[in-house]
Amino acid sequence: KFARAAEDAIAFRAGIAGKDNQPSEFRGYTMLELARKSLEVRGERVNGLDKRELVARAFTHSSSDFPKILENNARKAMLRGYDEAEEVFQQFTRVGNLSDFKVHNRVGMGVFETLDKIPEGGEYKHGTIGERGETIQLATYGKLFAITRQAIINDDLTAFTDIPRKMGRAASRTVGDIVWRVLTSNPTMSDGVTLFHAATHKNLAAAGAAITATSVGAGRTAVRKQKDGSATLN
Repeated sequence: KFARAAEDAIAFRAGIAGKDNQPSEFRGYTMLELARKSLEVRGERVNGLDKRELVARAFTHSSSDFPKILENNARKAMLRGYDEAEEVFQQFTRVGNLSDFKVHNRVGMGVFETLDKIPEGGEYKHGTIGERGETIQLATYGKLFAITRQAIINDDLTAFTDIPRKMGRAASRTVGDIVWRVLTSNPTMSDGVTLFHAATHKNLAAAGAAITATSVGAGRTAVRKQKDGSATLN
């Protein structure tokens, strides 16, 4: 009960509390006071400890709730930062799962053929669907950020909320950078042709042109004529 109330108290002070959270009795406590309280509720004697010793004890005592309280709020702030990041790669990508870090093949299905008109009593024919595959591989990205005891003694909430929030934004931005790097590098696909190719994939202008109404119109026309097998994607 104490851990939940203390967690909510920090979240309210930092402005990251959820709509379902309610102000708790510890809302006016500093982080140093919460560190002291976390030890007291576990029956630890804190009399005679200076500020640095108090914080050290709160972090290292095996039954103290203090590290978990800070960790949970940092996670909330990080997730909020990730959701707030203005990225657009989510609009044309999807999340997948891999069981290890080996190179895997991802089989993609093409579009189904256009339907045939069936006359009365006519026969339905089997359609076909194209199939293609590309490789995919899992990777890990990350960075560490150190927080000192001084941040708790100084009641510096930014170390536990603002910085994780910015780290969450950086995480989303990193994924976006990876996605766009794939597109801008124009890699060779499984068919042996680069992703953007004027003759084979017909998704690249034969010659570049300045941005004008005419060139943008030509680009839009080319996009609408794109095909997957025999089907026009429009």
